[in-house]
Amino acid sequence: LERDANGKIALDAYGFPVGDAATPGLIGNPNPKYRASVINTFRLQRFTLSFTFDWKVGGDVWNGTKGAISYFGKAANQNWWSTISAAQATDPTLLNYDGYTVAQMANGEDWEVTMPSSGAFRRNSDGTYSFRGYVHNFGGGNVIVDESYYYDGPGSGFTGPAEQFVEDGSYVRLRELSLSYTLPLKTIGLESLQLSVIGRNLKLWTKYTGVDPEANLTGPTNGQGLDYFNNPSVRTWIFSIAVNY
Repeated sequence: LERDANGKIALDAYGFPVGDAATPGLIGNPNPKYRASVINTFRLQRFTLSFTFDWKVGGDVWNGTKGAISYFGKAANQNWWSTISAAQATDPTLLNYDGYTVAQMANGEDWEVTMPSSGAFRRNSDGTYSFRGYVHNFGGGNVIVDESYYYDGPGSGFTGPAEQFVEDGSYVRLRELSLSYTLPLKTIGLESLQLSVIGRNLKLWTKYTGVDPEANLTGPTNGQGLDYFNNPSVRTWIFSIAVNY
């Protein structure tokens, strides 16, 4: 995002952030501050319970997937609806990114937004107006953040800078959990029979809004922190029978 001499985000005439900065800058660090693992095994008579927790603190991830689907209005955080009064809907200072009021959009004057998003703006029977979006203040007064901000403006990954989609990739993951039962079989000439169930990637705790902070576009390389329609880590269950003799 473009910033002024004081480091504040630069705004356009309507009060929206200006897109790509004139001078490229550092927007994140994919390297974590540290990683840690907790591995333990408990045994009680014939039962054995083992688990592995992996913990990563720090390490930024570019959520390119979210940036792309935001352009089409399909990101999970875009499922918002707001209702404002008629006075607000016709207020000439409360505009969307294209410079239209909510009333004008409801009347179809902003065809680039209203045509691909039929029903995104409407006038209610009580005189109020509802629209798919919200009122926000980026620092220069209230504006209407609707689909035009993502479709025409700097709100998406296709039309705006990558900075806004860089997120903290910290997490705690239950990497593996296993439970085994050992049955002695010396009476029939064998040592034992071990029955086991093993679960992998069972639980993830993270504030990252993508599918998986460990997923990486370039695979197992040094190019870390790139999420662009990557597949998440696979959750698996393994059942095994081992005969010891």
